Amino acid sequence: MAHRDYDENRLPLGDITNSRNQDSGSKKRARVFEDDDDLRKFRRQKARERYANMPPDKKVELNAKKKRENYHRKKANKQSVGSLHVAR
Repeated sequence: MAHRDYDENRLPLGDITNSRNQDSGSKKRARVFEDDDDLRKFRRQKARERYANMPPDKKVELNAKKKRENYHRKKANKQSVGSLHVAR
């Protein structure tokens, strides 16, 4: 194919699709943490703030859900421990 002089100065074609860029995620500034302990502290603080700002009815639902899950977890642990000590 013959080389044309004006090809050197021509700009490459841009993206003309109407889809969003894949890297256009959150516009929030990324936080840099020194170690895992800082990250854990930050996440724990965010969870506390989220719970403090939660409406009372949502808190009741969340507490009931946690209570149910703990009940079933303890019950399953008792059954599994009980089955280990069965003499045959």
